Formats: sequence, C-alpha cells, structure tokens
Amino acid sequence: MSEPSPATQMTQHLSVHRRLILSRALLSGAAGLVPVPYLDDLLAGQVRAGLVRRLAELRRVDVDGNAVAELATPTSSRVLHAAGLGAILLGGAQKVWRRVAASILVVRRADEAMQTFQIGTLFDHYCTRHHVGLGLDGGKAKTLRDAMDQAIKHARGQALEDAFARTLSTTKRLSRRLARRALVEKVETELAGPAQLYVAALVGAFDVAWAPHKQAQLEAHKPSGDKLGPKS
Repeated sequence: MSEPSPATQMTQHLSVHRRLILSRALLSGAAGLVPVPYLDDLLAGQVRAGLVRRLAELRRVDVDGNAVAELATPTSSRVLHAAGLGAILLGGAQKVWRRVAASILVVRRADEAMQTFQIGTLFDHYCTRHHVGLGLDGGKAKTLRDAMDQAIKHARGQALEDAFARTLSTTKRLSRRLARRALVEKVETELAGPAQLYVAALVGAFDVAWAPHKQAQLEAHKPSGDKLGPKS
C-alpha cells in the first residue's frame, strides 16, 4: 500500500469540511449572476459570512460579528467591478456584446467562488492548526485576514480558478438534472486534482505568513515567570 503524497499529508485535516466549503463556494459563485453592481458582492459576502460562522462552530472557535465581517468582506478588484457593470450595460446590446457579457460574468462567478474557497479553506486550517487562546475578535481577525491575503497572493491557483470557471459555466445546466448533493459531489470530483495541489500550496504559504503572529501569541500566553528569562 503506497503512502499518501506530501500534498495529501499536508491537507488531510481539511478533508472533513471540504464538501461544505465547495458547496458554499458554488453558492457564492451563483451570486455573480445577480445583474446589479455591488449587490452580487454583498450576497457573496453573506455566503462567506455564513461559512465562517459554520466552520467556527464546527471547530469550536468563538467568533464575534466584527471578526466574521473582517474575514468575509469581498476583495474583488475594481477591474472586476467595472467589468461586471460593463457586462450589464452591454448585455442588452448586439449579439456579439451579449457573448462578451456572458464571458465576463463567468469570470466574476469564478472569482467569487475562488475567494470563498480560499477563505473557507484557510479559516478551517487556522482553526485546526493555529488558533490559541480565547475567541476571535475584529482586531485579531484583521491580522488573520491580512495573513490570508498574503498567502493567497503567493499561492498560484490559476489551474483551480480555471476549473471553477469551467464548472460554473455548466452548473445551471447540471442543476436541472442533478440534486444539490449530487451536483456538489460531481464538482468535488472534477476539482479534486487542481484543488489538492493548490490547497497544499495555499496552506504552506499561510503557515509562513502566520508564523510570526503565532510565535507572538504563544509568547503572550506563557506564564509570567517564563518571560523573565534565566536568572543571573
């Protein structure tokens, strides 16, 4: 019997909630279909907020409302905001522009799904491997989100984002034929390869970004006598 690959070993603790995270990622991607600028981001943010609360509950980590807001706030670029608005304006124009609009909306859906997958995966990883002390408030969550964004920036996820785009482009058609659970299982199977490699890179980048903060937290939780150093 062969041993699990290094990528599998690094991410095995995240397999428990991966289906939950994928299902919420698809739901936030569907929010990109709402033809109202900024409302789609708001809806996707609400999906992410619900995911953060659920993961915190499952991992038994207390989070307050400010912490949830810090972690769930969308970080879509202004380019994508403009692209979404342009897609709406062009959507009712000539046929060629409708195709352009449809392509842009697919990109937006993939971007929202990818963000939800990233935040959900990293928060689950944080709760499992890095959380110390009491609950998570807004200030601590801001530090956590900065580390998440740094990890997302350094981990290359183009293959997974492309896979999300392909999957989301067929979700509407598939949803007519498959129940929600079956749909999520099918998506999970299709994304398994790109997701596993990307998640390993993502959590590795996060561990590096979070290391100074974790060390500071551990020092802060040492008994006061341990901080005094060796006696002369």
